[in-house]
Amino acid sequence: MTVNPEGARVDYAVAVRLVFRYDRRLRIAAGSSEAAAAKGRIGPLLMKTGIAAAVIVAVGIWLSLTGEKLAAATGWGESFVGSLFLATATSLPEAVVSIGALRLGRADMAVSNLLGSNLFNMLTIALCDLLYRPGALLASVSPAGIMSGLTAIVMTGIVITALVYRAGTKSSLRIGAEAVALGFVYLLGGYFLFVLSSR
Repeated sequence: MTVNPEGARVDYAVAVRLVFRYDRRLRIAAGSSEAAAAKGRIGPLLMKTGIAAAVIVAVGIWLSLTGEKLAAATGWGESFVGSLFLATATSLPEAVVSIGALRLGRADMAVSNLLGSNLFNMLTIALCDLLYRPGALLASVSPAGIMSGLTAIVMTGIVITALVYRAGTKSSLRIGAEAVALGFVYLLGGYFLFVLSSR
């Protein structure tokens, strides 16, 4: 199985453009004055974002080396360690950003941040395929990688269904049924991934 890097880049660019145009229409329709007030602060904000991104890149490189040693020391398999431990660690900044957005009352930004991250991660597969010299990247991944992909697809489907139908109700535990389903699928997928990776 091979990746078409050019097609992935085009799809990503089109998706980003559509999201940008939709968000701009919403701001215009709402007559938001916040965007105009923030224009003077764009320079410092971009600089802070760049510094934070550089730190994340440096720590990410160190984290991948640590993950390799962890997989070798425990025998859990690279797929399991990468899908759960490394993925959780690298997703913490996104979780913090989304929680911060929720504290500001920006539910749309919080969810869009997480979904947009998944979008960029798919593009990263195409970029990694360009850098992987031994051959096609996905052809070199163990069958356990299929479980990661299937789990991600099912969880994404749950989120999309919830966004389309917008039930808007929570259980007595103050959590929506879709959140319970996401947690269940994640744990179940992690279990099967562990079993496959440990063989």
